[in-house]
Amino acid sequence: MPAAVTMRRLTPEQLEVARKAAQAARDFDVPPLESSAGWTFSRKQLRVHTRSRKEGIKATEEAKRRFRACELISKCSQMLKIPTQAIRVMTTAQTFFHRYYLFHNIVEGEWDFMDVATACLFLATKVEEHPKFLKHVLQATYHYRHGVHYPGGPNPSIPGNPTEADRDKIRDIERDVVAAMGFDLHVVSPHPKLSGISNVMLKACKDADRADLQAIWNVVVQNASLAINDAFYRIICLQHEPKKLALIALAQTEQKMVTAGQIKAFPDIKDAMGAQGPWWNAVFGDTSISREEMAELVDDFELQLFYKRRGQGKRAQPESTLGTVATAIPSREMTAPEVSPNRSSDDSIVEGAAPPAAKKARVEAVRPAVAAV
Repeated sequence: MPAAVTMRRLTPEQLEVARKAAQAARDFDVPPLESSAGWTFSRKQLRVHTRSRKEGIKATEEAKRRFRACELISKCSQMLKIPTQAIRVMTTAQTFFHRYYLFHNIVEGEWDFMDVATACLFLATKVEEHPKFLKHVLQATYHYRHGVHYPGGPNPSIPGNPTEADRDKIRDIERDVVAAMGFDLHVVSPHPKLSGISNVMLKACKDADRADLQAIWNVVVQNASLAINDAFYRIICLQHEPKKLALIALAQTEQKMVTAGQIKAFPDIKDAMGAQGPWWNAVFGDTSISREEMAELVDDFELQLFYKRRGQGKRAQPESTLGTVATAIPSREMTAPEVSPNRSSDDSIVEGAAPPAAKKARVEAVRPAVAAV
């Protein structure tokens, strides 16, 4: 990475988008990304402080490119025949990609964002101890980008076998990705957290004599796991800690299946203090989350993944643990993000409450400098 970050000459439209993002950051007192202690950020930070937003790229355009790159990582993981149980390779690569583009322009950056996705996948196979030859990774990504998935069919002008120059470029990008993350390659996956939560919930179902829920529990966990996979296609995977993301995905699955009449609400569980309350407080730890707060978290989760809010529906829905809901059941088929109809502007910051609490500032050297707007 270059030592100094210089701003590109922006078009009038980009200047207006950058101005809106900067104004929103000031109005809502949104702290910079560097102020966060780890790799978890508030939604407002992710909305206005990414490098792309500072350089006038619309949030919808950034989201579409993130989605496309994560889809490449997912499909090419399958082409490389990485074991299904090694889903950490896919989620780790997608996390690397999202982290990298917090501090780089995804549209006008030094590297093509699909090449960055290729480098992130190659890096993740080594980090998660499922190494693949770079040649094979490049062949898989070539097939995805220029083969059957390529708009208009295969492109014969591009050779199928990677050249040494192609391999050198991916190695250079890989070094850039590692440097941009401050050599922090540790990624905690929510899937093992979901497994632990599942064991606690199965015991609770048995104690509450909920044979109906026990019988369908594998389906519940599978749907929650798919929801977690969906989250890694979007930047929301950087918004919550892994265990909290697993809880939100399971709560969203409960809400969806209760709404569809497939199950009844999960039973309440006694927490560490012996108080009866929502099931998530018994497995989350020290932090207590009210039903209203969890409903808001699930609402935000669905909005970012499926662009639907609670209350969108024509008929009343039954009760779930979160209370009365009326959410249309989202399709499992994933599509590229579109402009949310719930926002007055695709560049407006999410409506919210007070700014996040101050956190211990991370080491300055861990993050590259980000030019101010």
